Amino acid sequence: LFVCLFATPGVQRSAAAVSAMPLGLRKQGAGLNSVWTRLALGRALRQRRSQADVESCQDGADVCAPPSRALKQLRTEARHGAAEDGEGEEQLLGEDGEEPEEPEEPATAAEYATNFRDMMQWAAEDKKSGDYVPINGNLYQYWGLGIHESWMSIRELGLVSVVIVQCFAPPACIIYFYYQIDWTGIEFGLSDWEYKYHSRHHGVSNILKHFVAVMFLFMFAANGAMVVHQQKVIAMKVNAMLEHCDKCFLDTVNIMWLHLGRLLNCVIILECIVIVYMAFVLSPGPVDVVFNALAVTFLYNLDDIEGEMAFLGSDDWDGEELGKFYYTTVADAFAAESEACGVEIDPDDIEKSSVMVAKYIPWVFKVTEPLVYLMVVGLPFAYIFISGLQDKDSPEERDISALQEQVAKLMAAAQ
Repeated sequence: LFVCLFATPGVQRSAAAVSAMPLGLRKQGAGLNSVWTRLALGRALRQRRSQADVESCQDGADVCAPPSRALKQLRTEARHGAAEDGEGEEQLLGEDGEEPEEPEEPATAAEYATNFRDMMQWAAEDKKSGDYVPINGNLYQYWGLGIHESWMSIRELGLVSVVIVQCFAPPACIIYFYYQIDWTGIEFGLSDWEYKYHSRHHGVSNILKHFVAVMFLFMFAANGAMVVHQQKVIAMKVNAMLEHCDKCFLDTVNIMWLHLGRLLNCVIILECIVIVYMAFVLSPGPVDVVFNALAVTFLYNLDDIEGEMAFLGSDDWDGEELGKFYYTTVADAFAAESEACGVEIDPDDIEKSSVMVAKYIPWVFKVTEPLVYLMVVGLPFAYIFISGLQDKDSPEERDISALQEQVAKLMAAAQ
């Protein structure tokens, strides 16, 4: 045990041999079930990785390469093994009754990089190599995977109200703005950007409002594109997980909620981008632009776990555990697929494999993703070059305008 703790070269070779074993054989090995065996192997693997990185740097490499992802399972077992079994703590003490010193490990990722970009990339890869990438969820996945227990509860009724709001609120906003905007004066040009000194409608605030609106439109549409991409990756992982998991897990799965959630999320994002454009057209100043953008963002975050509403939290959805289950479920199948096509397929980067994309991507993302990217470019240009759109006058304002015209005619006749 004392030799294992100091990670001798022989133990390093044993750790490398164990890391090359298939996942099923590693789980069957009696030696790995011991907490201190896993702890010793974990330290040996980390020291072996550090030594390999130093050697690669000494060979002339500009930036040390991140650790191999092939050791993910064993390193995770070694890292979390001590927390699962608390027996045998007294065996760690040495001959003098004191706990032996642990091997020194690098404190930060800066020792493996020469600039901040490489440092952040190395840190991200190192974190992914030892931990499982979590799978974020929403209420539709919560229902689709059959995690809920009963429909007759305040929380479930609250979730149903979220679905109703997301279904009807965006179309209601679009209809309202459509009839509130006066489309008769539409024209192509920059007349709305015209500046007039001491003008109420074409002063400095109007110029600043248009500038802030263009920036917000681009940012909002780009954020929508990122959300669609993230939802696409999660949907692909869930599809792959359900295809390769044990049949007992499928008994409570409701595919209808999964498909409905993906469709609603994509439609809501498209609707919210359109709502933001129309709201900016009717916004009188930059403050209204900011408030309208933040208000619309609230709509498509309602269904997220730990989102704007407190109906679902981390106790209801463990993304890290689901990510671990996904990885261990599809690892063997993806390895076989990698050998068949001759290209390495990483389960955490499933969206980077054309084979996996063609197999697991839902059709709704094939349509939504190009549309969102088109809006990222098209809507800011439309706001800049389409002028003449304004708020329709209320009945009172129309009556006042008619009276002003009559007064002007009477004064002209009197003169």
